[in-house]
Amino acid sequence: GLSHTLNYAYDMDSHYKECECGYRTDSESHTFANGKCSVCGCLQSGSSGFEFEETDEGYILMNVGSCTDKNILIPSEYNSKPVIGIASSAFEGNTDIISVIIPSSVKEIGSSAFMGCTSLKSVTLPEGITTISDNMFGACTSLETVNLPASVTSIEMFAFNGCSSFKGFGFDDMSNLSYIGDFAFNGCSSFEGHLYLVGQVTEFEDGSWHLYIEISNNAFRGCSSIESVSIDAYRVTLGGDSFRDCTSLKTVWFGFPYIEYGFDIGTFAGCTSLETMTLGYVSGTTNNEECMAVFENSIVDEDMSWYKGCKNFTVKFENKVYEEVTFSSTIDEIYANME
Repeated sequence: GLSHTLNYAYDMDSHYKECECGYRTDSESHTFANGKCSVCGCLQSGSSGFEFEETDEGYILMNVGSCTDKNILIPSEYNSKPVIGIASSAFEGNTDIISVIIPSSVKEIGSSAFMGCTSLKSVTLPEGITTISDNMFGACTSLETVNLPASVTSIEMFAFNGCSSFKGFGFDDMSNLSYIGDFAFNGCSSFEGHLYLVGQVTEFEDGSWHLYIEISNNAFRGCSSIESVSIDAYRVTLGGDSFRDCTSLKTVWFGFPYIEYGFDIGTFAGCTSLETMTLGYVSGTTNNEECMAVFENSIVDEDMSWYKGCKNFTVKFENKVYEEVTFSSTIDEIYANME
């Protein structure tokens, strides 16, 4: 006839009230979100039911297997060995998962790993990942947030293609990138605010080391919410249509005017709000005609047709040392000088 003394407790599967005698009541399954139970606060040990493939170094997660979790926490170990990778297409087409947390043991994620996961809203990538591979999040139309580890140097083609809800990485600075592939952010119409790209230190054929970044064809096409772009690299390669139809884009800034192979056809086509393009220059290149020649020689499309739909924007040259603008001209004036 003694009453039980109940204390709140939990195990891997549920939380409940328990007496020292072993009596248990009010048991219910955890409700995990981002690896933590929203009711009792316990940490998720890892989702289960996945199918793995063993290698000498550890295990590769091959597919979802029997796992039915909507908030996925990929385990860092399986059979006492580390989980080191996620295979190509491992979660492709899974329309149930809402969030994914990937442990630091994972060093590589295959192409199309989460492609078409239309309910997926957030992903936490581990430090140590160097590449966001082809189509990794393609057509994830509900995806809003993904962290960008400092270790990432390459975002491959179609990586975020069609992620219409994607707002960016939670900060402006996308540093240490050497490559952004074709259509990488194509159609990311919710990508917000300012985009600040910093290249990766790269050795060139002459033995010199400079910040370099390649932004490939259609990389940011249709990112209609981006308002400004800054590209801080000594050398930059811009692909065709790389910023086409970024209709809210007002200002573009380049740290130096070394645009490898020039502005390609359609680079800023359809950027109807473009007001100012500023190019830094190396101290010593102070002559207005020299500055303008750098810009004119960077035009691949000789009649500059892609500029004509971008209003009457101004091109400026800026001394990075003294922060003085030594030359500026409207695009109409540039037309007149070249004709």
